[in-house]
Amino acid sequence: MKRLVYFGLFILFLIILFLFFAYRVKNYEVAYEKDGYHVVEKFNKDENNYYFNLSVNDEVYDFVINKKYSKKRNIIDKINVVEDDNLKCISIKVGKIDAPYICSKSGSLQDGYLAGVNEEKEAKLQKEVNQISIYEEGNYYLWNGYGLTNIIDNKEYNFLDNESYDNNIAYHFKEYLLVADYDASREFNKFYIFNSKNNKIEEFEFEYKLSTSTYFMGDVGDDIYLFDKKNKIQYKINMKKSPRIDIVNEGEVGKFYDDAWDTISINKLVYNDVYFKKSNLVNYSLSDGRLYYNYLKSKQLVLIDTDISSIIYINDADVYYLKKDVLYRYNYITGKEKLMNYFEWNFSYNNKIFIFD
Repeated sequence: MKRLVYFGLFILFLIILFLFFAYRVKNYEVAYEKDGYHVVEKFNKDENNYYFNLSVNDEVYDFVINKKYSKKRNIIDKINVVEDDNLKCISIKVGKIDAPYICSKSGSLQDGYLAGVNEEKEAKLQKEVNQISIYEEGNYYLWNGYGLTNIIDNKEYNFLDNESYDNNIAYHFKEYLLVADYDASREFNKFYIFNSKNNKIEEFEFEYKLSTSTYFMGDVGDDIYLFDKKNKIQYKINMKKSPRIDIVNEGEVGKFYDDAWDTISINKLVYNDVYFKKSNLVNYSLSDGRLYYNYLKSKQLVLIDTDISSIIYINDADVYYLKKDVLYRYNYITGKEKLMNYFEWNFSYNNKIFIFD
């Protein structure tokens, strides 16, 4: 009798062991043919992303889908193709997910909205405030020289005594905006911190003297990094609970972040404005007035729009950008949406527009 019990337990153990190895999440890579395309399909368990590389003749298309792991392989259900004489657009369908179209034209890639395969949302004027035409309301603020103005309700939140036209030393971090004390002349030892959730302004004073040649490098976790070119000092401001500032560099060596920590020469930070780099599922970049996106781990740039003045803000898969005097929001799935336009943005926009979630 005992032998039967032990044998039954052993069989149960083998079944559990089999199920564990059969259904556990794991990285994989497979290659197969689908609808005339050669497909390389990969899954990365740390990122929970599926990667697809499709090729036919000299055409190559990359897609990334954030989707729950499946023990199935060859998971592309359908490849959708739209083409005419000089344009070819493809999209993949995986389960209930339709990836956005990517189009090939004259040897370069562009997104389906720019190519006209997908229809963009029509903009409808909602209101006008101080000569700013608003097509979609949101949590938008404008630098007014003394502080900030909420564009939608036209309320001012000022903290400077003297007007400062430029707003070069300002940094948007989560719900906060840090702005240097421009009332000080060549050096300052105070930041104003605006909280967009309650519209309150806090003064953050510290012992160090920062020059007006200071610039922000980026943020990692709860820390914001900045560099004083004149004094050759790298700082970090910890924003958890109450702000605190500390010196980061050790002699002539500072810190740099490009999806992982590394060291950098202080002289490089002096002679170049160096910014941290963090990769997302979708990454946006601006080059010669042309706005692109590329998927994570893909170097293929997909053109979104042209004649762009500046990227204003990036929030996950959304990018807010200025084209002449019009502010747009773009999402690689939903396309481009017109938010506002203001004639003054033809001439002045650097650190003037702030968008909070």
